[in-house]
Amino acid sequence: MKQTRKRLVIGVDIGGTHIRTGIVETNTSRVLGLTKAKTSELTLDILCLVLSNTVANYEGKIGGIGVVVPGCCSADLRRSISTDGIVPFLDGCDLADIIEKRVGIPARVDNDVRAHTIGELRNGGWGQPRSLLVITLGTGVGLGWYVDGHLYPPPDHGAQGGHIAVSWTGGSPCYCGAQGCLDGLASGTAMEAAAAERLRRLVPSGLKGRVTAEQLCAGAPTDAMARGCLDRAIEALRAGLHTYHHILFPDLVVFGGGLARGLWPYLGELRKWFVATRRHDGRKNRLVLSRLGDKAAIYGAAALAAGSYE
Repeated sequence: MKQTRKRLVIGVDIGGTHIRTGIVETNTSRVLGLTKAKTSELTLDILCLVLSNTVANYEGKIGGIGVVVPGCCSADLRRSISTDGIVPFLDGCDLADIIEKRVGIPARVDNDVRAHTIGELRNGGWGQPRSLLVITLGTGVGLGWYVDGHLYPPPDHGAQGGHIAVSWTGGSPCYCGAQGCLDGLASGTAMEAAAAERLRRLVPSGLKGRVTAEQLCAGAPTDAMARGCLDRAIEALRAGLHTYHHILFPDLVVFGGGLARGLWPYLGELRKWFVATRRHDGRKNRLVLSRLGDKAAIYGAAALAAGSYE
């Protein structure tokens, strides 16, 4: 379906925990509306109904829809190949075709962290880094990078940078099949599993029941059990950054996602270490927290919808 040059596009960011939908002005990058709902309540029919209603509300002004998902997509940016079961109805889903048939608007589909990376590059306000690395911390750990004008990994490549090994003995068993990967130690899911394991061993804590990563971040200043869970995640992030530094050589690393905001107050030593890590090209290492919040991947999805992605 041919794209039209219209002022508005819809960006949809489907994550493991939340789905975010935004209406974006292509000429100003202004987000006119941003909604958020639980992914667990989402189905393909509901998604198409929401998009149809949104298109109807804007009376012919929508020129495209970009949907970004937590997984591998086809090279033509039309099919969600696999989310590793994170969003089951998207596994093997011809999402762009379905949306275009039901909603009547041109659609494209890509990985969420690739979109987040484009959002940070164009809308983050970070200048012009030669090598930008985006690490998203939430339900899982995602990785996207932009080097010398090229976005990686390719949509259908299958690379999962959040699953590099950072420990051979620790961490929760991960859906990737390994133990000790970054996702299995530093994701929100891993932190919650670490808290549950400690509470089963009756480690003293003021936190009870099913403890969330958000509660761990909030409780860490006064709760030793919570701080232990955070320290484990931060040490894993340090090991991951060490590897990423020497392989990708980013001069800018952006932490994004809800968990990144919760962890940020505890990352002072990590930031000092990374900034001081040796470079030979005259640039300075920067480790920053995304300023875009929930809008980061929406901006990328909007660029995808507008056909100006790369």
